[in-house]
Amino acid sequence: MSTHAPYNQLSDGTRWHFEQPPTELDIGVVARALSQIARWGGQGKLLDDDCVYTVAQHSVKASYIDETLTTLMHDAHEIILGDLCSPMKQYLRERTNALKALDVITAKAFAGIFKTEYPMPEATHKADVLIGLIESFDLMPDNGKDLWWCVGGLDDLEEARELYISTPGLRPEAWTPEESCDNFMERYWELDPNAEH
Repeated sequence: MSTHAPYNQLSDGTRWHFEQPPTELDIGVVARALSQIARWGGQGKLLDDDCVYTVAQHSVKASYIDETLTTLMHDAHEIILGDLCSPMKQYLRERTNALKALDVITAKAFAGIFKTEYPMPEATHKADVLIGLIESFDLMPDNGKDLWWCVGGLDDLEEARELYISTPGLRPEAWTPEESCDNFMERYWELDPNAEH
């Protein structure tokens, strides 16, 4: 591989080459990065103490709905691609294959590294949709009333409303980046008890 091929450098110095991703990755690097990436393209309301709702917290909360490592890690590849909002993803996918290709390459690589399922199982997708809707009730200016069309259907919206009321622990919380990272790591060890720590 050419040393001039494009790559992302991760916080531990790992070079993520797009055409030939690494086969190993420290989970701490993933947790740290996800705890610094804002959901909703940074457009969500700030939580107490000016905390943003992160991809790490989103992933932890989704894993409370579907208690699998695959669900916790479903957005891990966003440390490479960033968190694009669903309407932007849809727009780009309709106009170019580049985003889909990068998404597939990185998601497959992360699934291989962390021994999770690829493609995303239906239960993981459902948890992702539901937690996205639950987040929108508190974080988006219109309380998510117009988002069901891009992240789920009307049935999902109703189920998310029921979960929002019955399970307050799924709602966004004011976690600092450090708390997001720590909570992600703790959940990782719960879901993968054989992982080194």
